[in-house]
Amino acid sequence: MLLSKDVRAKDVGAGDEGAGYTMAFSETFLCNVCGKPKSEEACDWWLAWQDQVSPVPKVEQPLLKVTHWNDFLAHDAAVKHLCGARCAQTLLDRWMHEVDAG
Repeated sequence: MLLSKDVRAKDVGAGDEGAGYTMAFSETFLCNVCGKPKSEEACDWWLAWQDQVSPVPKVEQPLLKVTHWNDFLAHDAAVKHLCGARCAQTLLDRWMHEVDAG
């Protein structure tokens, strides 16, 4: 999976208002090429996904889109997470070979 979520329940205590459980939520994004985990400080991460373009009716071509990191877009299951230019170029190379072979 592209995204791993670690959800843990923590007992607040019976005497506290709203006693019961609170949720601690953390998520880790991994580069789809090299497996490097994304840190909070990382600012050079990218997202990529395959789309279809139809320049003329009934002729569809695959298209690879790449954009700078966006927390909202990063949660899409079809999106690839990339830790930098080298991994983005590697993904592009792999994608081009798949399209060529397909």
